[in-house]
Amino acid sequence: MSSNFFRGTISLSIATLFFFGVGYLIQYGIAWFVPHEHYGNFGTVLYFLSTIENIFVGGLSLSVSRFLAENPLAGAAIIRKSRLIQIIIAMVCMGALAVAVPYLGRAFHSEEIERLLWIVVAIIPFYSARGWIQGILGGQQEFIGQAKIKTSTGIVKLVLVFAALLIGYETMGVLFGYLLSGVFGYFYARTFVHPIQDKQDISFSTILRYTVSATIFLVVFPLFFNMDVFLVKSLADSSMNSDSYIAATTLARLPFYLFTGVLLTLLPSVSHLKETSIQQVERLFGEVLRYSLIFLLPMITMIVATAKDLLTLLYPDRAGYVTTQSVESLKFLIIGICALIVFRLFSTVVVGITTPHRVMGVTLIMIITNAMASFFLVPRYGPIGAAISLMICSLLGLLWMILEAQKHFHVILPVSSLRNIIVGSAVVGIVALYHPTGLLLIVELIALGGLYVVVLWMFREIQQKDISRLMRIIKRAPIREELA
Repeated sequence: MSSNFFRGTISLSIATLFFFGVGYLIQYGIAWFVPHEHYGNFGTVLYFLSTIENIFVGGLSLSVSRFLAENPLAGAAIIRKSRLIQIIIAMVCMGALAVAVPYLGRAFHSEEIERLLWIVVAIIPFYSARGWIQGILGGQQEFIGQAKIKTSTGIVKLVLVFAALLIGYETMGVLFGYLLSGVFGYFYARTFVHPIQDKQDISFSTILRYTVSATIFLVVFPLFFNMDVFLVKSLADSSMNSDSYIAATTLARLPFYLFTGVLLTLLPSVSHLKETSIQQVERLFGEVLRYSLIFLLPMITMIVATAKDLLTLLYPDRAGYVTTQSVESLKFLIIGICALIVFRLFSTVVVGITTPHRVMGVTLIMIITNAMASFFLVPRYGPIGAAISLMICSLLGLLWMILEAQKHFHVILPVSSLRNIIVGSAVVGIVALYHPTGLLLIVELIALGGLYVVVLWMFREIQQKDISRLMRIIKRAPIREELA
């Protein structure tokens, strides 16, 4: 398999980060231009929109991506039948929200929220259709196209939203910006779709069952990912500063967002390769796992070593955010989040080979275990208890998913590679204990990254083939070699 996967992964990761950045810029912009009470209303409405997009649109996108990559000869049948599912999902979401709008307006005691929710109803079909086409592009492994769509849609959204704010349309104009960017994203995405083959068939029920399972998983996983924040607010003593814990989680979750591109490219790649040879899946995942650990393990050791000063650097004007609770929580959280990233890597391969049922079951057990552990730990140790609970459950979930993955394929990661990565990470972690403060900390972390690469080079963990692959990706040159 060529390095189209790695080039696409890097492009999608950068585009996804840019898209998240656009969201944050819009949030900050609205806070500047819109009165406080309107800002709160917009945040509430945006939560409904993002929930609908991530859950009900995401499940179908995963399903289309998987089946189209697995069986391109049935492309026309997959697109026809998934299109019908997409229309049904959009109509159900629109109908349910339309019925609920008056009740939600009264529940939130806001006529403005009611008006804004009607715009969300109009946005749903375009976001749903765009997600469906994104699934088609994933199945056709058009990863660069997906990255261009994310980037372009983010730019259009940013321009339209700030134009509306500058003109003075406030929250209503902002949501119209979201609507028009959704329309643009849908039609722009259509230009990247490759010709479809119509040589085989696939049953409607097969696509529907997988879509339902994937949707349930996309509901369940965010519950585990976010429940520590809710548990801290509900179980911790009122004297505890939950805002400081949120500050720690914001920093700890950054690696997860960095790996979103990997998850988007890994599923269709695995589904495509498994039809040829499971050995190719093993080689691909072995490389992905190796590069992921090379990136994640030193990040853990450096953040653990510099936790207090990192938080101080990010929140210089919020001294209340840098507390013993937040510093210690960050150390446990970064371990838990990185374990969760590797869990998602393994689970994505399992979902690409089988179905989401097993992964969904493991995640449900993780949620129950996390809740039980938090009920014991949070009242005693405050936010630190929530971080410890998340870390333990993430590590246990990862172990379980590794055992589940071994039933379907062999994980190719030499013990020597794991040893080299651990030793290199330990070296930079120890050096990071002696660090400056302020902006010089960033300089040292960059220098430590260079030291880490040198250590791995000395151990021959990073070799010329890795450097050559990276340089060709940067130059966008074609790479012919197989993963080995």
